[in-house]
Amino acid sequence: MDNKLKIILLFSLKLAYAICCCVPDQWEGRLAIKFGEIEDGRLSAGWEFYNMSFDAINQKVAYVGHIGVDYSEWYEQVIQDYSKDKLTVNFYQFTLNETSIEISVVKESCVPVTQHVETKAAVGEMHYIGVAEGISNKKVFDIPLSCQNQTQSSAVSVLA
Repeated sequence: MDNKLKIILLFSLKLAYAICCCVPDQWEGRLAIKFGEIEDGRLSAGWEFYNMSFDAINQKVAYVGHIGVDYSEWYEQVIQDYSKDKLTVNFYQFTLNETSIEISVVKESCVPVTQHVETKAAVGEMHYIGVAEGISNKKVFDIPLSCQNQTQSSAVSVLA
C-alpha cells in the first residue's frame, strides 16, 4: 500500500478518535485491510492482514502480518454472525481536505470496528477483529535483533 495512504489511514484513525470518543489507552486485535489505488495511471489492488497492538500510553503501535498486492484473481468469502450477541456501534462520517473518512466504534467502549478512507486516487478499508483491551505481550514492541542496526523511519512521528 502506498505510504501516503497508510499515513492518511493512521492519521484519520487518530483524528476520528479525538473527535468521536475516547479509545482505550491499550488494546490489541487483528486488522484486515483491503485497498485499491491509482498511481501514475496504474491501478493497484491488494490486502493486508495483521496482528496489531496499540499502546497510547507508550505511543507505540505494532503490526505483524502478511500483504498481498495485484493478484489477477482472488476468492473472498464473508461470514457475519447474526446470533443473539450483537455489537452496537456508533458510526462517524466526515471529510477532511477532500478525504472522506468513515469510522465505526463499539458504542460502550469506543474500540474500533471499521474504517473507510477515500481520496481522489485511493480507497482503503480497515476491519478490526478480536479486539481486547490491554497488551498481553509488551515484547511485541521490541525491535528485532536483525533490525536494530538499521536506519529507522517512522510515520508515527508525523502523526503525533
